[in-house]
Amino acid sequence: MLAGCTPYPPEFVARYRREGYWRDQTLGELLHEAAARYARRAAVCDASRTLTYAELDRLSTRLGLHLLRCGLQPRDIVLLQLPNGWEFAVIFFALMKIGVLPVMCLLPHRNTELAYFARLTGSTGYFVAPEFRGFDYLAMAREIQPEAPALRFIVALGEGS
Repeated sequence: MLAGCTPYPPEFVARYRREGYWRDQTLGELLHEAAARYARRAAVCDASRTLTYAELDRLSTRLGLHLLRCGLQPRDIVLLQLPNGWEFAVIFFALMKIGVLPVMCLLPHRNTELAYFARLTGSTGYFVAPEFRGFDYLAMAREIQPEAPALRFIVALGEGS
């Protein structure tokens, strides 16, 4: 159990497992299982791209391994502030596969909220779209970084970010 989390009462855990709501599988394992069963079926679609289950599984594994090589570690906490799209799914599953904990941030959150989340959680990373709907999220990330001592990684979508 993670520090600061309240455990479920044992009777709820037993019932949820007995009724099949909780399985002893991670989200990464569930994706891998879906990729084996439905490899060519569409898993994620947005305006620019469609990913099959096999592609989502493969890309998220590759990204997860790359993030580990870059220095993220299991149980690190990162801020995740991205628009809905195929990139979000790949990043989310990559984080799940390597045991990095995302703090899901809404796109309307700005400096005050993000700096607070980063300090409160000791976030080591921040995943962001450089720009979305006219707002420069990458500039905001760079402003927040000095306010959050643990924030070592800013990962922005797109080439050249």
